Parts: sequence; C-alpha cells; structure tokens
Amino acid sequence: MMLGLKTGRALSMVALGLVVAGVDARANLVEVVSSLHDESLDGDLSSDPASPTQLAELFSEPVDGPSLEPLNLVAGSVNSSGGIDGPGSDTRDYFSFTVEAGQTLTAIDLLVYDNPATSAFNDGATGFYALFGPGDTVANPAGFGVNAGIGGNELNPPALATFSEEATLAAAVVGIFGGENLLDGIADGGTSGGSGFDPAVGLGPGTYTLLIQQAGVEISEYEINLQVEVPEPASAAVVGLAVLGLLGARRRRG
Repeated sequence: MMLGLKTGRALSMVALGLVVAGVDARANLVEVVSSLHDESLDGDLSSDPASPTQLAELFSEPVDGPSLEPLNLVAGSVNSSGGIDGPGSDTRDYFSFTVEAGQTLTAIDLLVYDNPATSAFNDGATGFYALFGPGDTVANPAGFGVNAGIGGNELNPPALATFSEEATLAAAVVGIFGGENLLDGIADGGTSGGSGFDPAVGLGPGTYTLLIQQAGVEISEYEINLQVEVPEPASAAVVGLAVLGLLGARRRRG
C-alpha cells in the first residue's frame, strides 16, 4: 500500500535505518500503516457540513498495548487563499467516522500540522477544529464562541513545534508519536462552548464528525490519527462476572 503521508514515509525510512543497524523494526512498517483518507490519493475531503466524507471502519488498538504505527490516519490540507469559502479556497474539511459497539475513542492525535511553503516543520498557521457527536447538528461556519457540538478549539499545536522532524520520526517507530491529542482541548467544551465529555471515560459508540478549518491564506497540511480502543479481555471478564453476580443476587432476593 503506497501512502502519500509524511508519517507513513517517516516510519518506513526510520524502520529501514533500524533494520540496517541490526534492530528488528518491521522493514515493511509503512505497509501496515492504515490510511483512511489521504487527499493526495483519494481526493478532497468534503467542505459541506451536510455531507461530510464518511471514513472506513476504524481499527482498534491492540489490547496488549499501543501499536507501533498509526492505525487510522487522515491527511489533508486547508486554506483560504481566495478568501474564506472564496474561489480557490478550501477553508474547511469535514469527515465522519463511526466508533463501533465495544470501541472507545480515546484520542484524536494531531501528528503533523505544517505549512509546506516554509522550511520549518509543524509550523501551520493558527486554525480551528471542532468535534460533533451523535445527534449534533454540524455547524458551518464553526468558530470561536459558536456552539460546536462536543467542542471546538484553536488549532495551533505548540507541542508539535517542539519536535524536530527527525525526532518526531524516530519517536513514531516506537509508538511515541509526539503529537497532540485534540480531545484534550474540548473535554470541557473548548472555546466554542460545546457539551464536552468525561476524558476518563472517552467517547463511546456512535458517528462523529470532525471539522478542520483554516481561515488564513496559508496552506495548513495536517495528519491525524484516530485512536480507538476496546476493553482488555480481563476487564471485560470482570465486568461480565459482576453482571452475573448481580443477576444471581436479584434471583435470590426474588
């Protein structure tokens, strides 16, 4: 599977270097990176809030620990070079994804946020993002002070800027992506006054829509990994035993 993603290329280059050095790091690591949508290969993501691009089924993280590579990558770019929503602009990307029964969305990791016109790394201009949950009306335009479903916030990743490209790539191979979890900025509703959620619990089954917005003239390229998890077998077994115990107690009382 050939990817146009910087993260995918990074993983393959660093993995190859480690293999040459005698370290087993999956020489074909890039082939197991799962690209849900890459605008350079799959076409533009939707700019219509009424008809977001629907992504394919999400892969869950292994129950024995995080994977060595991003499993659910989305890559795109946004800009308002022709004015907000003007000719030649691509101000907003909307895409939807479904968290299936038994899954929990635990992170929306921003891995890359870059202005391709400069030589710096992860220097995208300040933008905006918002997450809409099941039953929410997807807003357009969404912005600061606008109720945006679960929440919205500034897209300006200082955490990403502290990593050099080489350090970020090396960290990616061992599963430390050096990204920024966008859920952290909207747990309390963010700057847009959304409903928020309990970060200790995560976000459960349902269909969600993510908005990435750039109202400036600069192009902002982004790569996002949607991280979903399933309960560990031991935890699921404990829950199951607890439920059976409650049912038994009810029968005895009855």
